[in-house]
Amino acid sequence: RQGPAAAHAYFRSDPSRQVLDRAAMASIVKKQQRRKRYSEAGVVFNDVYLARVASLPGGDTDKSSSKEAGKTAAGGEGSSDAIEFKHALQGFTTLGSTYAEMEAMKGLTEALVKLSRGGSGGGGEGGGGGGAAAGGGEEGNRGGPATTAAAAAAPSPEDHASCIPDPAFAPACGAFLQLLFLANSRPLHRLVITSIRRFPPAGRAIAEAALDAEVLESIEGARAQQGVTGAARLRPCSPLASINGCQPQTGVEQRVLRRAAVPAAALIAEGINAMVDEVLAGRHTPPAEMEMAHDAIAVAYCLVQRHCDAFIAGGGISNGGGGGISNGGISSGGGGVTAKKRGPDGEGKGELQSSDGEGKGEESPAETMASLVMSLARSLQQPTLSREAAVSAGVTFAAAAGAGAHAHAHAVVLADTFFPPPNGVASWAEAAGLPPAPIDAIVLGPTRGTSLAAEASRFTPFGRLATIRGLLTAASPAALSARLTPPSSSDRKASAGAGGESTQEEEGWGLLLDGALPAICAAMENPVDAHYKFHASAALKSALTRAKAIAEKGYANVGGRGAAVGTGGDDEEGDAGGAGDAMDVDLGTAAASDGGGGGAEEAGAGGAGCESDRATLAMSDALSSRVLSILWANWEDPLSQTVKEVQGAFEQLLDIKTQHTGNGNGKGDEASAAAAAATA
Repeated sequence: RQGPAAAHAYFRSDPSRQVLDRAAMASIVKKQQRRKRYSEAGVVFNDVYLARVASLPGGDTDKSSSKEAGKTAAGGEGSSDAIEFKHALQGFTTLGSTYAEMEAMKGLTEALVKLSRGGSGGGGEGGGGGGAAAGGGEEGNRGGPATTAAAAAAPSPEDHASCIPDPAFAPACGAFLQLLFLANSRPLHRLVITSIRRFPPAGRAIAEAALDAEVLESIEGARAQQGVTGAARLRPCSPLASINGCQPQTGVEQRVLRRAAVPAAALIAEGINAMVDEVLAGRHTPPAEMEMAHDAIAVAYCLVQRHCDAFIAGGGISNGGGGGISNGGISSGGGGVTAKKRGPDGEGKGELQSSDGEGKGEESPAETMASLVMSLARSLQQPTLSREAAVSAGVTFAAAAGAGAHAHAHAVVLADTFFPPPNGVASWAEAAGLPPAPIDAIVLGPTRGTSLAAEASRFTPFGRLATIRGLLTAASPAALSARLTPPSSSDRKASAGAGGESTQEEEGWGLLLDGALPAICAAMENPVDAHYKFHASAALKSALTRAKAIAEKGYANVGGRGAAVGTGGDDEEGDAGGAGDAMDVDLGTAAASDGGGGGAEEAGAGGAGCESDRATLAMSDALSSRVLSILWANWEDPLSQTVKEVQGAFEQLLDIKTQHTGNGNGKGDEASAAAAAATA
């Protein structure tokens, strides 16, 4: 606190302090290095990329400064803006430090913005904010911290709406966006992606096409690699995860992911299968490679949840409406952009594979989705990936169950998958009078001869826990609280699965309180190990958080069928779990709603096999007592993380019972009183 001189005096006063403080500092540095996904040495620029930079329009910038080169730009070597950008990019490739690269990214982005505006300026001081605008502005020219006068002087996006980009902008933008796919470039991803928002409309269209081309080329190159590890094959998924996680999303990011859905899903399936094979062969997978698997599964979740109709178009999925997205394909929404792979000369070559599966002659989109789902199921059937990656796989598997299904149908297929009735009893779908789910009827059945329920029956105990935990995030509030008619009233408890307890027998069976929550309680009561118990406690907190959020937001009447899952609807409720949900697996984006307001479309309209009575989502005394017993038994668990989750779960339970009692319902008074006494 008193400056370097005082610190040196402190060290010299006692030599033992030097040893202790240096050891402590070394320990801290090592921990920080282990936690980082990148090295501080900066981006790794390969020879191919350096040659591409050298070939950009702008002449030889090595022999003169950018200002001197600008004076001779009339000689035909490129405009002064092109020379300035090339000079900045060549200097960028020599920095060798992540910190220096992030600082230099401001000037590099400004030079590219000037190119996109055809040399009209606005990229320097008039553009406002430099790196601040590149790093987090929601739209084009939003400046960073500045005075009121400077902000008033900054040009608005309309000032450049009609600008025509410099001819050198297209190749320059391609080289700039390729930074996303270079090794160790992760710290720069957000700066690169959000810079597109500062371009005028014509520049954004060119940038979107360039990003499509880079994505396609990286995916095809990764799939063509031989003799590499599964994690190395998954490297293109890291920039895709950054594109998906860059919030707030614009149409550019959504369309890029949509057009890459089928080839990206095929790549993820191949990479996950390869990683599983490597582990089974005895190879130790480093943590950094597990991070790549986590990124890949995060992308898979986005594709399944938001763009599932790219795989099973025509399977009963309604268009979410907006963004230029249609079932059979996708329009650019930005001036007729057609994504093309970049050839050696920089020109377009080979159209990007469309979502109808034509053009590449390989697997159909439905077969690709089947491969993706089977690879995730395989990772949950054997303890090969890290448990964190398994949790992400569980979320994606649960989301795949609802592909093309409405909220009620999603609840039914999840019940059939994880809480199947005993042999000889009709399935949940048959009891509800529903046809087989699209994921079984269109994807897994015809292509693999299997079903979600058959694959889930082979999950490991942790795989089952991860997927039940995942359905709390993947399923909408309407699906979680839907009241289903059990296949056989005499076998109701058997159909509730492990630890099943019917909380509202007279009002039907609910996925959250009668299925997921009792199953999680059973996992807490019979843990495999301490880490398993931690994940079970996190799932318990998540389940109680969802129950509380659903009750607060009034998802009582969920008999109606809402919007289809994964169609990109704009339901404002979204994931009721919100930021407080314990199911925090860093998937890059909140779960897209699949009918969170399901009852709004058909108020009070009950589906077949779904109780339409307006029932409150309340826990029975028996289930409340069971949860409380589990919380008391683990209140002083040796693992501090487990204790934290248990305490959080207790707070959620107390809120649920207090809210239920406050609504005038006498049920739960005993549990609520016990909770209040314990708090006191």
